[in-house]
Amino acid sequence: MEVCQLRVNDINFDKLAIIVRGAKGYKQRVTTSAEHCVPALRRQIELARAFLTEWQCCRLGWPLRRSVWRAPVL
Repeated sequence: MEVCQLRVNDINFDKLAIIVRGAKGYKQRVTTSAEHCVPALRRQIELARAFLTEWQCCRLGWPLRRSVWRAPVL
């Protein structure tokens, strides 16, 4: 469940650390990430940002400034 509540600011790519908020006992914990997971995490963040940008533009009626494509969540 905690993984669904992760924020971009909770991931420290330099230290390979992930802050888990509201874990068991509603405490904040820091866990490590494997180095080979970093490219996939970065790619997922970019896909989420692109989707959010498209959603906001469509919701507010703004034209998209650049082409935003949809991709499956990895």
